[in-house]
Amino acid sequence: AVADGVAGWWDAGIDSGVYSRQLLTRVKEAALDSVLGETADASSPQERGGAVKRVDPMLLLDKAWAKVKKQDEVKGSCTVCVVTLDRDTSTLRAANLGDSGFMVMRIISSEARSMGLRSLVPDKYPINSSVGEHRRASKPRMKFPTRCEIVYRSPPMEHALGHPYQLGHHENTDQTSMSDKVEVDVVPGDWVVLGTDGLFDNLGEDAIAAHILEAHLAMQKTWQSARASATGAART
Repeated sequence: AVADGVAGWWDAGIDSGVYSRQLLTRVKEAALDSVLGETADASSPQERGGAVKRVDPMLLLDKAWAKVKKQDEVKGSCTVCVVTLDRDTSTLRAANLGDSGFMVMRIISSEARSMGLRSLVPDKYPINSSVGEHRRASKPRMKFPTRCEIVYRSPPMEHALGHPYQLGHHENTDQTSMSDKVEVDVVPGDWVVLGTDGLFDNLGEDAIAAHILEAHLAMQKTWQSARASATGAART
């Protein structure tokens, strides 16, 4: 989860950073209660070790904000984005309010592209995706650079330019029910980037994708070196 305090409260002597941190603390508590509560209530060791039911980000946000609203000393407002991952169904779920948000990035390997495989990007999330080209597998294999593609990017929610949707202590606050509720199909190896408008306003999509690709290639190189070392040790 990520939250961003609205700076406009500075004029009233309020640090909205306190509000955003409190909200995230309550989101974490709600998530732990949801997960640990299920395993603690299980009637058998098999159930306690089994799959945990999906955690609804909307429910986490509702519980968290309900607690923050009871803290009269916590004032201000913030944008917020809560994301959960259901490993059983490979589904990412999100509740997003305001101009914070998230991106799902997918690495398309040079090998996969040279074999003429279609993009794994679902058709219902075509945002900024340019890897849908198809090459027949019967053609000679060609080398293509490994690239990072955007599977999905959450749209910012604003009442007007510079006025994002937000949760706060004030009477005219927006409500959690206004959140954008999203489900995205993901695959192993996908990257999920959560950020505030500070990230998305200062780094374009291409720059973020370049950073993810750089990190992926570095991890891949480290893994290959470790595998080579392990293979060498096994042979000695």
